[in-house]
Amino acid sequence: MDDHIIISEVLAGDKEKYRLIMERYQTRLVNFIFAMTSDEDEANDIAQIAFIKAYKSLKNYNSKYKFSTWLYQIAINTAKTQLKKKRPISLDEVGELSTNENISLTLAKKDEHKLIVQAVNNLDDNYRLVVNMYYWQDLNYQQIADIMKVPLGTIKTWIARAKQKLKEQLDGQI
Repeated sequence: MDDHIIISEVLAGDKEKYRLIMERYQTRLVNFIFAMTSDEDEANDIAQIAFIKAYKSLKNYNSKYKFSTWLYQIAINTAKTQLKKKRPISLDEVGELSTNENISLTLAKKDEHKLIVQAVNNLDDNYRLVVNMYYWQDLNYQQIADIMKVPLGTIKTWIARAKQKLKEQLDGQI
């Protein structure tokens, strides 16, 4: 069922249909927020807060835009607010490598991944967000521009600058 149909039904009084929206976006939204926080519990909490905010503001949603874009905007703003209240973001290892790999290669990959994650964490907020959305969430430039409410050219510039800063940070380390 299309997001717009579900939202129309929720606004018409079938509030239980909102559960379909939550089920559809829960995993993606938590993963997206986790890339910002590196804390699974915090990512789940922020996602729930974002879903509640979206639900309460559903009457303000403009259906000529994708619902996911609107929801991600709410999630980003919620995460920024929550993270300002907490300690600095510390990204740790995001996943385990296959146990079939030889130990030295596994350790090298983990170290390399950790360096990349730390370098991304050191970027300014906007650069970190666009890197996350583009490389880890597989969103295209236009989707990122829509979510962040900035011109497409700005997103292209931010990604280019973020890549340059990452290259400078990681030069000689990887």
